[in-house]
Amino acid sequence: MIYIFFGPQGSGKSTQAKLLAEKLGIITISSGEVSRKIREENTDEGRYARELYDQGKLLPDNILFGRLKEIFLSPQAAGGFILDGYPRNKGQIFPFELFLKESGKQVDKVVVIDLTDEEGIKRLMLRAKIENRSDDNEGAIKKRLSIYHAETEPIIDYYEKQGKVIHIDGSGTIEEVTGLISKILP
Repeated sequence: MIYIFFGPQGSGKSTQAKLLAEKLGIITISSGEVSRKIREENTDEGRYARELYDQGKLLPDNILFGRLKEIFLSPQAAGGFILDGYPRNKGQIFPFELFLKESGKQVDKVVVIDLTDEEGIKRLMLRAKIENRSDDNEGAIKKRLSIYHAETEPIIDYYEKQGKVIHIDGSGTIEEVTGLISKILP
């Protein structure tokens, strides 16, 4: 079982992916968490990742997919997984889909948590205050939202054509959104 969760920054996709993974007894693989781990490393790659992220930019595809592939092949992912925010652009679809095909797997469902940019910015600015996150400044958030609309939304269209996409209204509370997802997925 492989699910992908998409949504603009602040939509709660990571929270919802984790809640469903716990319910199903599978792991969540978050491209954001993997990126943050790389940024924390005291390596050239880590310093490069920090520089990009502070500018509101994302990691290059080859760096991120290399790390994700290690997780996809791990024993923890053998029973399935929920991908949080990956693939995030058209360039990532082919290697990811090829990897799945070679592994005898496929994406089962894609959950898109819809939220307005304004609400996402509001939520992330609050999170920035609470968690003291330098990457959640308004300029960087707007840049990441712009990237999401330009690069990630076409991925949703790709899976939409396959009949795999489920849209969820993300404007409610965590519990309300979880309830909507639970009505559709096991």
